[in-house]
Amino acid sequence: MGALTAEATAFLAGVVRDRRNVVVSGGTGAGKTTLLNALAGEVPPAERVVVIEDTAELDPPHPHVVRLEARPPRRTARAGQVLAAVGFHLKWWLVGRLTAMAAVGLVTGAGLWLVGVPQFLVLAAVAAVLTAVPYIGPILGALPGILVALMQGPSAALWAAGVYTLAQLVENYLITPPVQRDMVNLPPVLAIAAVTLAGALFGVLGLVLAAPPAVAVRVAVKLLYVEDVLGDDLNVPGARPAG
Repeated sequence: MGALTAEATAFLAGVVRDRRNVVVSGGTGAGKTTLLNALAGEVPPAERVVVIEDTAELDPPHPHVVRLEARPPRRTARAGQVLAAVGFHLKWWLVGRLTAMAAVGLVTGAGLWLVGVPQFLVLAAVAAVLTAVPYIGPILGALPGILVALMQGPSAALWAAGVYTLAQLVENYLITPPVQRDMVNLPPVLAIAAVTLAGALFGVLGLVLAAPPAVAVRVAVKLLYVEDVLGDDLNVPGARPAG
C-alpha cells in the first residue's frame, strides 16, 4: 500500500481475507478512498465486491465489482409529471369554460330577446365572457342586462334577472361536465383570492385570466408539497407514472 509498514499491510490483508468488519474514517483528504480501494484489492478473485456509495469514488482493483450508487429521485421525471398534470387540468378547465361560455351566451341572448330587452346580443356576449371569471363573473355579467331592462320597468328587470339565473342553472347543472368540475374546480376562497389579486394587478384582463394560474398552482402544490413533502398520495389526475 506504500504508506503503511509491511506488518500493517499484512495485518489489513489478513483482516479482509478473514472477512472481518472494518471501519475506515477520517477527514477530507485523509486517504479513506485510497485505503478502501487497496483493501478491496485483497478480496479473493473468486469473491464479489459490492460497492454502495452516494457518489461514485471507489475504483476497486478487482475483477468482479457490483456498483450501487444512491441517487435522489430524478427531478426531471417529477417535473414531467407536474407539467403533465398541469396541462391536463388546464385543458379540461378550458374545455369546461368554453362550453359554459357558449351555453350562457346562447341562453342569455335567447332569453333577453324573448323578454324584449334591447341590445340582447351585446349583453349575451358580455355574460358569456365574464363566465370565465369564477364566482363573481356571473354577477358582473348579469348587472348590465338587468340595468338595461330596468329602464323599461321593474317587471322587465325581474324577467332579465330570471333569464340570467336560468343561464347559470343550465351551466352549473347541465353543461359543465361533471368530470371537469371534479378535477379542476377551484375552492371558493382560492378562486376569489386569485380573481381579486389578478384584478387589482391587471384590471379586467386579470379578472378573465385569473383562473388558469390558480389551477396550475393548485395542481403543483398537490404534487410537490402534499405528495412529496407530506407523503399523502392524492392520485392527481393527469400525472404520468414515473417511467
